Amino acid sequence: MNRLLPLGALSMVLAGGIACLGPGTLNESEACAADGPELLQLRCLSCHSIRLEGAERASAPLGIDFDTEDDVRWHAARIRAAVLEKGSMPPERPLASCDRATLEGYLVELEDEECEPSCAGRSCGDDGCGKSCGDCERGEGCDADGRCVCEPMCQGLQCGDDGCGGSCGTCGDGQDCEEGRCGRQPESYAADVFPIFAARGCAASGCHGSIRPSEGLDLSTAAAGYAGLVDHPSTQCRTTRLIVNPGDIDGSYLINKLLGTGMCAGARMPKSGPPFSAEELNAVRAWIESGASP
Repeated sequence: MNRLLPLGALSMVLAGGIACLGPGTLNESEACAADGPELLQLRCLSCHSIRLEGAERASAPLGIDFDTEDDVRWHAARIRAAVLEKGSMPPERPLASCDRATLEGYLVELEDEECEPSCAGRSCGDDGCGKSCGDCERGEGCDADGRCVCEPMCQGLQCGDDGCGGSCGTCGDGQDCEEGRCGRQPESYAADVFPIFAARGCAASGCHGSIRPSEGLDLSTAAAGYAGLVDHPSTQCRTTRLIVNPGDIDGSYLINKLLGTGMCAGARMPKSGPPFSAEELNAVRAWIESGASP
C-alpha cells in the first residue's frame, strides 16, 4: 500500500539538487527521528510536497516531492547520492549519523516492498513504479491523464492541416497556402505584374513608355512588357544577363534593378518615387519563380 506521509513544519531538505535550507547545525546529541516517515516529516515535507507552491517550496524543484512512499521510492537513488554518499544535502544542517542510518534503512525497506503499478484508465505515462503504462503511436503524445492524444505539427507553418484535424492558421485575402506558407500565387504578368508597373509610372512617358522607351524596354502594354522582359538580355550588362529568367529569381536582372543592388549600370528603378514595397517585390519574385507566364 502506498501510504501518505505527514506534512512537516520545518524547512529542510534531503535529495540532491533539491535546495530547502534552514539555519543552525544539528549536533550528534540532538534526538534523532524515530523512523523514516518521521525523518521525512521533520527534514523534507516542509519544502518537498506537492501541496506547496512558489516561495513555500524554498527553491525545491517542482516534481521532487516526498508526499507518498512511492515518491520516496522513486527518488531513492537521488537521495542516496546527495545525502549518504556526497553529504551535500541538507546543505546547512547535515544529518546526524543515527538519522543517516534510519534513512538508509527506510530506503531499503521501501525498495524491498513490491510496488503496485497504477494504470487504471491510463494507456501511457508513468505507472508509479518507475515503468510505463504504455507507449503512444507515432505523432501522438501522452497527456496529464495518461491518454494518447494527437500532437499538432505546426512548427514553422503558417497555415494548412495540423495533422490532427485542425488548422495551423489561415491566410489573408488574396493569399493561398502552399506547403504551410501563405503567399499570393501569381497568375500571369498581365494580371499580377503589369498592374504594378503601370501604377508606379514605369510605363509613363520619359520612362519605359512613349515612342522611345528608356533602354528600348517598352512597358506601355502587358504584351510589349512581357516580350521585352522575359528571356530578353539587358542592354546595361556587358555579359549576357536576362532581365527575367523564368524560374530563376537570382538570375533575373529585373530584381537587381528594383532593389538597386548588383546593377551593371544606371539607377534603381523606378527613378522617381519610393522603392517597391515588400508586397510589390514579393509579387514580382513569385511571378518569376512560378515560371514567368504571360
